[in-house]
Amino acid sequence: MIPASPYLIVAAHPDDEVLGLGGQFPAFPSPVFVHTTDGAPLNVPGRKEYAARRRRELEAALAIAGLPTSSLIQCGAIDQETAFHLASIARLLRALIADLRPRVIYTHPYEGGHPDHDSTAFCVHAALRLLRRDGFAVPILLEFTSYHNGSPQQQSAWMKTGQFLNADVPYEVLYLSPYAAARKRRMLECFESQREVVTLFPTDVEHTRIAPAYDFTRPPHAGLLFYEAHHWGVTGEQWRRLARESLSDLDLEVPPHDHLLQPDFRVQSFSAA
Repeated sequence: MIPASPYLIVAAHPDDEVLGLGGQFPAFPSPVFVHTTDGAPLNVPGRKEYAARRRRELEAALAIAGLPTSSLIQCGAIDQETAFHLASIARLLRALIADLRPRVIYTHPYEGGHPDHDSTAFCVHAALRLLRRDGFAVPILLEFTSYHNGSPQQQSAWMKTGQFLNADVPYEVLYLSPYAAARKRRMLECFESQREVVTLFPTDVEHTRIAPAYDFTRPPHAGLLFYEAHHWGVTGEQWRRLARESLSDLDLEVPPHDHLLQPDFRVQSFSAA
């Protein structure tokens, strides 16, 4: 039994939340962490053992931040396959949010970096729309940074980390103190299986923002998406078709607006101990 939590962090893989928010974890009140996947693709040799390893790495990282591992929830999807379970995961998150009653939810932005990142963002947004339709008060939805291929004009597979794709949407900049940055580096060192990726992320600053309203049936930017260059289970066109089908399954309309709507939110900079 997991108690009601003021903060709910919904990430695709074990390590995504540490990369985006790890410097702030000690200040979060009663955080609960939800992962839509177990972090192990189907084609990885010894998949179950690899998934267990990623779980152990996350538990070690949370221990450094002084957080218990009892509040970890896994939705059960296989890495790179959340796009095929969008509606079911959205319904699961809707029930979970209704039970936990968080004041704040953090999740991924929709940026075309990894199909699981985009799928997780879709499921969280859809879950909140279901709750709102059912008359529930919904929590504040915030985003942490992940990675993408640079900019709407970037046509290569270059990885841009620690920054939002659309910088025009206002965001907050958190500068970590030397102590907090060192703690985050120690947390990231726990993810030995992801060493090549986590070393590409900054450890002295974190960006967050209020989530804009996305139209998930449109591409996040023009040109090649980052995950399309790496053949991670689905193309952008296939992903958007699945998103449209899932909206229909959930009886949710396609938002009648452009790719995103900017919230009324000023850019702020501050520091964390």
